[in-house]
Formats: sequence, C-alpha cells, structure tokens
Amino acid sequence: MNTNANRPKRNAAAERNPVRLEGVRSHGTRLVAGTGGGRQGAKGAETMMAQPIKPGSLTSEKIVLQRNGGDCSLASLATVMGWTYEMAAEVLGLAIDPDTGFTELQDHEPIYENEIIPPLFRMGVLAIPLASNDAIVNLSSSFRRATLPSTREVRDMISGRVGIVGVIVDEPVETDLEKFHSLAWDGSQLFDCRDGAAVDLDEANICSALLLSRTRET
Repeated sequence: MNTNANRPKRNAAAERNPVRLEGVRSHGTRLVAGTGGGRQGAKGAETMMAQPIKPGSLTSEKIVLQRNGGDCSLASLATVMGWTYEMAAEVLGLAIDPDTGFTELQDHEPIYENEIIPPLFRMGVLAIPLASNDAIVNLSSSFRRATLPSTREVRDMISGRVGIVGVIVDEPVETDLEKFHSLAWDGSQLFDCRDGAAVDLDEANICSALLLSRTRET
C-alpha cells in the first residue's frame, strides 16, 4: 500500500540505532540478529520476543517515519510494535543500505500481508487480516463480497485493537499500487508514517487491516 509521497526526513530515533540488532532492547523486548541478505524473512525471528504497543499509547512523536514511497507498511509495523525502522526491516528480512538508510525496496514496491504474518507468528504475535467489502473493487475479484465486513464494520472491529490499517488514497497516483497506503493504528487513533500526522478514522477509506496481539509467552 503506497502513496506518491516525497521521501521524508530520516527518523532521528532510528539514526541512533545500528542496523545490527543483536542485544538491542525495545519496550522490554530483546531482538537478536536475523539472517539479513534480502526479502526471504529473518530466520532469527524464531528466537525473538515481541509485543505490540499498548492501545491508545501513540503520539506523533512516537511515529517511525517512512524513508521512501514503498515502506509505509514497514514504518507502520515498527510504530505499532515499538521498534525502530531497522528492527522492523530485520524482522521482514529487508537489507538496509548503511550509507542512505533506505531498504532494498524500490519506490512504491509494496510489502504484502503474507510477508508480515509469518515472521510475527514465529515471535509470538498473531496478525489477523481483515478486508472491507466496500473496497473490494480495488482488490482481488476472488474475494466473496458477502463474507466480508463493510468499512463501517471494520472500524468497529478494530476499535481498541492495535494494528496496521490499509486505506485507499484520495489523491492522483501514477500506478494502481500507489492507490494503497498503510497507517499505524493504536486502537483509537490513526497515524500516517509519512509525516507522523494523525488521521481521522471516519475520513479514512479503509480497505484492510492487520490486527496484532500476543499469542503466547516466549
């Protein structure tokens, strides 16, 4: 899910953290280094422990900012897990250029839900995907509309639950992929990781959500 946004300034919090994650702690969570070297998933995630942030705890100052047009899901994941940008990239098996701070993602290259769910599950975090039938025309025709909730129902279902919310952008775009954008959701407020700004839930054209919760103690 992406937008035709300019690259924001690099996150100062992320600048202070090295790409190597071994021994780094965040919100009481220890992360060990994964395999790196491309988008094949961080095998080291099997030994990691993780926990989403507490609902209602986000502020604009806590948002992990995007670094290019295709990393909205990465930045949103980092934000709702209380991680740095580098930590989220490591979990997703994305290499970061130490000179630029950018991942190997090309501008507007998406990160799909099925790339996020498995590594989180290995870490004891359950990621539950939802899709709205109001936005199904923009998604795969293989979905059965009757089984999917409306956008209004999705708003009710995500209330009080932390996750990543997918929206359809209401602005001119160059490609279909740029119609989709991911936002960080703390259970009561949406935040756009392009600039850290709060977004009105009622104004968001929601097409999907990925709700996060602990599955077990590890």
